Amino acid sequence: MVYSKKKLIWKSFGVLSSVRFDADGNLFIANDSGHQVKMVFSKWYRQIPQVNKKCIGLIGCDVCIFTSQTAAPWSADDYFCDIEPNQVNGECL
Repeated sequence: MVYSKKKLIWKSFGVLSSVRFDADGNLFIANDSGHQVKMVFSKWYRQIPQVNKKCIGLIGCDVCIFTSQTAAPWSADDYFCDIEPNQVNGECL
């Protein structure tokens, strides 16, 4: 399910299974179904260290991801800018 509020799209992502960086510093996360999204270094370089720590702590948890829509219509299927645990019946709050 996808929710939109204040230029953010919130989307249930499933169980977080992995966190990694590529050679360009982009942060990638994947769920237990193998779907992968990325946090782009050139846009989010200041936030990536904090979000990476949060992601590592959420491995194995059911999560939702946030995708910013402030600069362009970034696809929630491909990109994320933050992550939180799902908290109520699998729905993002």
